[in-house]
Amino acid sequence: MKELEIKVHLNPIWRDKADFIIRAKCGDVNQGYFWEQLWARQLGENRFMLCCIPFFAYDLSLGDEVETTTGQEMEYVISRVVKRSCHYTFRVWFENLDNAEIRNKAFEVLKGLGCLIECHSDKLVGVSIDSETLAQQVSGYLLERENAGDLSYETGRTK
Repeated sequence: MKELEIKVHLNPIWRDKADFIIRAKCGDVNQGYFWEQLWARQLGENRFMLCCIPFFAYDLSLGDEVETTTGQEMEYVISRVVKRSCHYTFRVWFENLDNAEIRNKAFEVLKGLGCLIECHSDKLVGVSIDSETLAQQVSGYLLERENAGDLSYETGRTK
């Protein structure tokens, strides 16, 4: 039997609010499935508020309230979003780590716009902002930097 691959959050942005670990199934049948372990605050027996910025799971954001079920492979697996937060999620990939100035400048600009930033690695960063207007500004900035070849990015929503 294949060992389950689990991606973890080492420094969740709302660590002080979290009191539970839940999981989201990520990937697809072609590339293979893996799990993202998400920090959460338990609100009910199977209801939780996300306390980290999802790096891999789509259609989830910081502060979303989710419901979990127990699957064949794992307990406390997200089954649906019960209540969406006002947060917007971006994933930013810094391919060229030889130039730390690019990453540092991006962090400075994003924090200046009010973004919360959570790092999965030196290359992969989760960004969260709690305003649609500011999310549009963040998207514009990230697109500009992507066109300049400094980074790649995507939003956390597919719907």
